[in-house]
Amino acid sequence: MKDAQNRRFMLARNLRRIGLASLIIGVGISAIGLLSPFQELFIGGYIIFLAGTAITSFAIVWGWLNTRSSKREDLKIKRVSKPMLTCPRCGTQTSKRRKYCPKCGKEIR
Repeated sequence: MKDAQNRRFMLARNLRRIGLASLIIGVGISAIGLLSPFQELFIGGYIIFLAGTAITSFAIVWGWLNTRSSKREDLKIKRVSKPMLTCPRCGTQTSKRRKYCPKCGKEIR
């Protein structure tokens, strides 16, 4: 279970890195396109920038959802059970609040 969570977390981190890199590349190409006479560079850089924004947004949401689901699973596992006592006569598990065994009636304390 932890392996699957680690893989999803690594995938989200790698997607975020790819998205951020494409944002930087897109802005750089757009800036070059503005300064040079080639209008196609500006349009291409803008498209790369938009793709990078989409990838980064998806990666951030993906990582957030995986973090939330792993926290929920951890909370389910950490559920605390009530302290139990065992009847010396019949071996029945009872809560600590009881004075007598519910099965055989022997005093537990």
